[in-house]
Amino acid sequence: MSSLRDIMAKGRSKKNNKDVFQLPEDPYEGAYSVKSLPQSLSVGYVHDSIFDLHYNPWDEDHIEKPERLIRIMERLKETRLLERCKQIPSRIAEEHEILEVHDESLIQLLKSSSQLNSSQEFKNFASKSFYSVFLNKDTYKVALTAAGSGLALSDALYSNEINSGIALIRPPGHHSMKKECNGFCILNNAALVAKSLLKKQGINKILIVDIDVHHGQGTQRTFIDNPNVLYFSIHRYEYGNYWPHLRESNFTELGEGNGRGFNLNVPLNEIGMGDSEYISILHRILLPVAYEFQPDYVIVSGGYDAAIGCPEGEMSVSPAFYGHLIKSLHALSMGRLLVILEGGYFIESLAEGVAMTLRAILGAPCVPLSLKSWKLSPSCVESILNVYTYSKAYWKQLNWMGKYNETNLKEDKLEHCFVPNIDYLYERGTSDVVTPEGFEIREDYYTLGPEKLKYFNDVISEERLRYSPFWEMDTIKVNYVYDEIMMKHSNLDDSSHPECPNRIKNIFEMHDEFGLLKNMNKIQTERRITNEEILLVHGDDHIKDLYELAQISSQEDREAFADQFESIFFNSHSHDCAHFAAGAFLDLIDSVLLPQDYERERKGGIAMIRPPGHHAEPEEFMGFSILNNVAIGAAYAKKKYGLKRILIFDWDVHHGNGIQKAFYDDPSVLYISIHRFDGGSFFPCKDDAGINFVGKGDGEGFNVNIPWDGPGVGDPEYLAAFFQIVMPIAYEFEPELVLVSAGFDAAINDPLGHCKVSPQMYGHMTHHLSKLANGKVILALEGGYNLTSISLSMVMCTKALMGHPLPMPNTSKSLSERDTLTMQKVIEQHKKFWGCLSYLSQKIPNTPDITIPDNLAISMGSLSLRSSILTDGIEYVPSEYGFHYSSSFVNTMSSSPSTMKSATSCSSSNNN
Repeated sequence: MSSLRDIMAKGRSKKNNKDVFQLPEDPYEGAYSVKSLPQSLSVGYVHDSIFDLHYNPWDEDHIEKPERLIRIMERLKETRLLERCKQIPSRIAEEHEILEVHDESLIQLLKSSSQLNSSQEFKNFASKSFYSVFLNKDTYKVALTAAGSGLALSDALYSNEINSGIALIRPPGHHSMKKECNGFCILNNAALVAKSLLKKQGINKILIVDIDVHHGQGTQRTFIDNPNVLYFSIHRYEYGNYWPHLRESNFTELGEGNGRGFNLNVPLNEIGMGDSEYISILHRILLPVAYEFQPDYVIVSGGYDAAIGCPEGEMSVSPAFYGHLIKSLHALSMGRLLVILEGGYFIESLAEGVAMTLRAILGAPCVPLSLKSWKLSPSCVESILNVYTYSKAYWKQLNWMGKYNETNLKEDKLEHCFVPNIDYLYERGTSDVVTPEGFEIREDYYTLGPEKLKYFNDVISEERLRYSPFWEMDTIKVNYVYDEIMMKHSNLDDSSHPECPNRIKNIFEMHDEFGLLKNMNKIQTERRITNEEILLVHGDDHIKDLYELAQISSQEDREAFADQFESIFFNSHSHDCAHFAAGAFLDLIDSVLLPQDYERERKGGIAMIRPPGHHAEPEEFMGFSILNNVAIGAAYAKKKYGLKRILIFDWDVHHGNGIQKAFYDDPSVLYISIHRFDGGSFFPCKDDAGINFVGKGDGEGFNVNIPWDGPGVGDPEYLAAFFQIVMPIAYEFEPELVLVSAGFDAAINDPLGHCKVSPQMYGHMTHHLSKLANGKVILALEGGYNLTSISLSMVMCTKALMGHPLPMPNTSKSLSERDTLTMQKVIEQHKKFWGCLSYLSQKIPNTPDITIPDNLAISMGSLSLRSSILTDGIEYVPSEYGFHYSSSFVNTMSSSPSTMKSATSCSSSNNN
């Protein structure tokens, strides 16, 4: 067994050894890049009453109606969100701007519509020219204003007038193509904004996230061969049976030419999917790929027709989910994010979803989701694994699952193998999806019948009642504790000891250097923890040892006393410093959990305290730790505030053995630790840091160890484990409080950890943790022994809690087989405890075109679905498109989605 002293000596001897790990020229450049940024940037919105002039002149009940936007504006005023935003003036798009996406022929066609008069003329014109589009005499001007308003908002963003914003505009745009309006859409607002931004200096990459329940084929086609735009769409598909019935809407359409891999579709093949499915897709696919792509700007095609009650989507996504989505995406691209309104046709869930969206953009904590079950729909599981199978070759962050090929496929392990399903089941001439019970069909859209309308109105009323305690916006401050009294604890025998007093001083001074302290709230405290509070975690023997330590008068006797324990030191101030650190942490917890006493300041906290605590066991000092600050804090919060679910996330490079022991049989505390293990040879050199230690009794499954088996682990590995394991489990657990054992010894340049985690990676993990527990996240310093690394890392975490823009972590490196194997083993161990992990032990094909013999395919497990393309005798274009064969864009007879194109024009199709 190696002590920390041995490891420290070994680290010092290797400090000049370049083989330990390779460093970039300046590993802190990213963190320092945000030092001079303005800390308070405006959120903008654009809206114009002219949008109310676009309506259907021959169908006054059409679901894409002015009342959609009118109700949105009412709700944003009711919730006082708009008054926190800067209004950007609307404008009309210039013709040369429109031509960046659309053809001159479409512009002329739309211009000509302004000359029509009667509703019948408009109906005849629309039905002859487009599919599922209505127009009136004002439509073209309104559409130009919608497009121009989106461009005005993006210009304000580019000029730093605002940092993010929302375009409250209509008509929607994502179905609109180069030469065709389509699906309620006139001009493609999101595509126009993306094209405009790409022409500006310094903008190279744009992420478009399309959350409308219909696939945005217009946006996809605009950028199908463009590697500078990553188009991501999650939409209802039903193997092609759902509109727009296009094979290109499937996961097999990855892009063309240089854009291959930059098109990601997540097609959903069942109705009724809700928050658990959407959150899973967010963490499993969207965020890993988005972080790897590292966009300069994020555009969200904000359709809300997957929300509860929408007759078009028939999904069950709560309005609160949209806040979680936007909060997640806001971590990207230094917070430069634009939301552009698309669909959403149940007006109350639409309005609430937009309100939650804007609330998230403004930086408010996320309203907790109300998840009844985390057992995902098997159909959603299939969709996720389909995407992994086809896209892993293009995205390193998706290439972590176990794989099989034809040579190692054995019958005795067939149940562990997944086969992708690329069925396309829509046939021209068949009727559309059967009208659901309680719904009514009107021409080309669904609407709610009276009973369904009342039911969903009641559902949204209940949701609003649940949201009401969270609506008051908190001020953006973070509470913290710090006192130089804790610097008095030092190792008098070793002045170079890494757990030195300057650790907290440097962290404090770096916060001041970054200008953060003036916007933080210091909790003034002289509190020392009491024996009663210590006994919440530690035993009587620990109290006796503390008493004995306090009675020792000579330093020589203290050092002899310390030698009884593993890697510990004492001086005459150690007893008081440990009691002060633990007491200050409890005061910080009070400040977060009693917001009324602190003027509703932001529910987050930073504890710049020492000595650290997570190694301190119930009856033993250990590993620089005297009192287990975080464990005591969790027990204290449970007892005083009656909390039933607390998450402790320990990212110190050493396993927090003391915390694990404190709650090993307690289901109310979920302990997740990500640490170096090295087969048990890395401190604390205990087997219980391994994967198979999962808790016992009622606490079984509530102890999750993610043990790396070697040095060099960095941002890519932490990102993968965080999104594939940590966040899914945390969401399923639904904590009421998040405590972070924030050791920064996995940070780059740390002399003990020998890992490569950047300061900004810690900030991004903190940002995503703050989506939980209504933002009640408290970090307590543990280890970390490079003063620059720990100071910048804690600064990044503080900035995350304050809602500041963060530099991106480095995710360019491929994941090693060693580390992905660790992730696979963790999932295999915990899949029986957590529904979010239950399907991830499946192996996926090494290549998408693997051939599975029929006799094996039949016997493979429930997720191992058949792989076929139905092409014989099927015409690709649905009957609803009439003569508009050009709408299909692809040749249905080809089985290679990347090469599917059609040169057939509307006119020639009409002549056939």
